[in-house]
Amino acid sequence: MGSEDDGRTRAKAGPPKGARKRGRTATISRDQIVWAAIAVLERGRDRELVMADIAGELGGVPAAIYRHFENKSEVMAAVSNELYSKLDLHLSTSESWQERVFRWAHALRDLLHAYPTVERIYSWDDHFSTDWVRFTATLGQILAAEGLEGRALAGNMVWLTRSVASYVAIELESKKHPLVLTREDLVGLAPEDAHLFEALIPHLEDFDVDAQFEYCVRKMIMAVELDLTAGDDEAALPPTSPSAPFEPGP
Repeated sequence: MGSEDDGRTRAKAGPPKGARKRGRTATISRDQIVWAAIAVLERGRDRELVMADIAGELGGVPAAIYRHFENKSEVMAAVSNELYSKLDLHLSTSESWQERVFRWAHALRDLLHAYPTVERIYSWDDHFSTDWVRFTATLGQILAAEGLEGRALAGNMVWLTRSVASYVAIELESKKHPLVLTREDLVGLAPEDAHLFEALIPHLEDFDVDAQFEYCVRKMIMAVELDLTAGDDEAALPPTSPSAPFEPGP
């Protein structure tokens, strides 16, 4: 599996050459439009994607986009297909199911670190990305092969998917706004709470984010192991609203 550095290299090398040059409306390619849309999505984190913004990124007009795509939904599908094609996921049946789940989680993390825009294309226009559903199906097949089914399988798929994606979203936010707890932050705490954090500060300063992610995923896998050995009633985790079963939470 590729490292995060590998992912960042791919991200930089991804857009087609000349994708953002101005004055090339007549020769705008499908790939250029896709990567322009990715750039717009990445830059406008709190805005909906509109054709005019994509055209502006390319120095052209919306009509140039419609030569390749009928509507925004088709552009989003192409963006989804392009970014999920970067997934570095290689599973072997010779590996334990635990190791395959571990690799699945790492693949999602690597993709999100390399292309943060992925978190904006889990779904659009009230339907899920086919590429995203296909990726979650890989997880589902691993768990189903071990005997999970029905409500227990759905619950574990939702929980694992949301937990990994949400954890990585917090990681990405922390990278943009890194903070380290200091003794100044303890002013005003109750003495026992201040004493607790005083002892933790040296460990937090030496915090290894990669090791922490692996620790969290291993803990998730241990929870699934408990469900596999439990009875049906004990194993069944309540699935989320059927309107958005596999969309990661905030």
